[in-house]
Amino acid sequence: YDMTIFTEEIKIIKNFIEKKLQKKLEKDQKELKILSEGDLQSCVYFHLRKFICSKKFEENWHLTNKLPMGKQRKDKIFPDIVIMRMKDKRMKEKGNVVKPVFLIELKEHSKYDSSSVKSDLRKLAKASKRWRHLQQSYFILAAPDENMDSKTMLTKMKIMRNDVLTRNEHRSKIIPMPVNAINTIKGPEYVKWKTKYKELRKPTSLR
Repeated sequence: YDMTIFTEEIKIIKNFIEKKLQKKLEKDQKELKILSEGDLQSCVYFHLRKFICSKKFEENWHLTNKLPMGKQRKDKIFPDIVIMRMKDKRMKEKGNVVKPVFLIELKEHSKYDSSSVKSDLRKLAKASKRWRHLQQSYFILAAPDENMDSKTMLTKMKIMRNDVLTRNEHRSKIIPMPVNAINTIKGPEYVKWKTKYKELRKPTSLR
């Protein structure tokens, strides 16, 4: 398990997250599978786990949910999802057996929320500065906002990221990813989707 294989596997996982995961999550959103942050976390974990297993990477690559990271209690952060790589026994170094390679922070709202976006970007910025060996961090925001398409949402998220991270080398380490598929649903289908979405988010017994 040499560094060449490791580098190639990083590229494969990175490509899946950046080129395919968003479309899969948009499909989940259209099918009303994402109604809360917990749902979003389940969907992201499911797609990543399925992909890693399909590539037969599971021996060295591991997914965790809400893993505490940091030595001191006051410094601990709890990224929503961490993708880690465990070194081959022959390559193990003292105190450096497992490396977090990708961090994913998740948020779900019924519409775009700038204060929430800023808070999560700061959390990722803190992690990116602390763990220099991280390859990439992602901020996935699922927000079926009827007044804002995905392109506009992505632009707003990038502007916010650039405000939070003043140095360019840190900015490139965090990639925002909006999930907002409802602008592709039109007419009666949209009305039907919106009605179901509202009903499912607030079951009658909880009103």
